[in-house]
Amino acid sequence: MPDPLDALIGDFYACALDPAQLPQALDRATRAISGDTCHLVGWSGREGRPTLSLSVGLDDGVGPDYMAHHARDDPRRSLAIARFREGELLLCHEHFDSRFVAGSCFFQDYLRPLGLHYLAAVTLVDNDDRLVQIAFQRLAGREPFAKREVRTIRRMVPHLKRALVLMCTMQEVRQHEQMALLGLRSAGVGLIGIASNGQVAYANTLGTAFLAEEVAIKLNGGRMQAIVPDCDQRLSALLGQCLVEGLAGHVRLPDHRSAGGDLICTLVPAPQAVAPDPLSSDRHAAALCLLTRARGGRLATARQLMDVYELSPAQARLARAIASGERLEAYAMEAGVKLPTVKTQLQEVFHKLGCSRQGEVRALVKAVLPVRIR
Repeated sequence: MPDPLDALIGDFYACALDPAQLPQALDRATRAISGDTCHLVGWSGREGRPTLSLSVGLDDGVGPDYMAHHARDDPRRSLAIARFREGELLLCHEHFDSRFVAGSCFFQDYLRPLGLHYLAAVTLVDNDDRLVQIAFQRLAGREPFAKREVRTIRRMVPHLKRALVLMCTMQEVRQHEQMALLGLRSAGVGLIGIASNGQVAYANTLGTAFLAEEVAIKLNGGRMQAIVPDCDQRLSALLGQCLVEGLAGHVRLPDHRSAGGDLICTLVPAPQAVAPDPLSSDRHAAALCLLTRARGGRLATARQLMDVYELSPAQARLARAIASGERLEAYAMEAGVKLPTVKTQLQEVFHKLGCSRQGEVRALVKAVLPVRIR
């Protein structure tokens, strides 16, 4: 006969992938031991700053109020930190008798008005980065947790601890992923992951847009294909070298409409950290395809140039125009200023950039990564 606790333990690990399920899992854990409330709390290990408060069976404001004003005065928490190792269960009735409770301001002024009484608590994580504890409680008028319920808590705790560690790790991974994707998007780089079988396994937002345009590349049977046949042969050969021999390669993929939508494609082997695994090797990227627009390239904004090189708005606009290949005469006419004024501005740009030629201005402007955050 299946053990009901097995399903609950499975719920804990499911929370590592979907933290939104954690309140429901804690509610089921509380009911499994015939508890009335549960409070999962966390602090920054280095700063002691509250970082987590998730409660079951308590009013919404009780948990944050405890973290902000009462945790430091809680003798149960102090005892757990001082004398109990990670995973060891503290049963409050074994350490605090009725005489202590009667003389404790924390018990009398805080816990009693909330109707809370017996507690079973455990420290789940205690390291330099974080302190995480969980407490199951019963309301006044009930008996302490029985031996059978204590055994159930002890069975749950190791799994809840591992699930929380996995959850924290997954959140860090997701944060790093989002930062990387934001960096690629803001720099105008499309990313397409190619599996070992040649199928497209992943594409970021810009990579998906490049495929959907069907201007230089497209999807054909799940594979990335260059629109121009000769270039597709070159792309296939480079991809084969990358997948089989681990060699990087570069190819220009022209716009089949001759409208200037060419792409520069760089193929590199996927880092070992995202190499295929034995469970789903056909859906993990073995090669990464980086795509950027070839037409002229994007330039840093005037605001970026003002910040990086301490240029005035007029000087930044002139520097961008020079970097884009515009002649001074054309820029003066377009900007509605006289040519001598533009030449004076150019000398000011030379001075601030520490150079003496327009070619150097062009190089310095293009050295600034063009970032546009929307």
